[in-house]
Amino acid sequence: AIQKFAGNGAAVVYVGHDMEEVQQLCNLVCVMHQGKVVLNKPLTEALKMDGKEISLTQLYEKLLM
Repeated sequence: AIQKFAGNGAAVVYVGHDMEEVQQLCNLVCVMHQGKVVLNKPLTEALKMDGKEISLTQLYEKLLM
């Protein structure tokens, strides 16, 4: 249902902790930690680190270390 709304041009704000699900559903990702935004980028851009693709779970772990 979420993908249908987004596919029709609607903006959908999805809040979740399951990084695999977020990675499948979202095209823009905003990561917050202790009330501060630590990442706000298109998903495809955010998942490129040091010239290679990483998962959102890996990115999240690196951001919060």
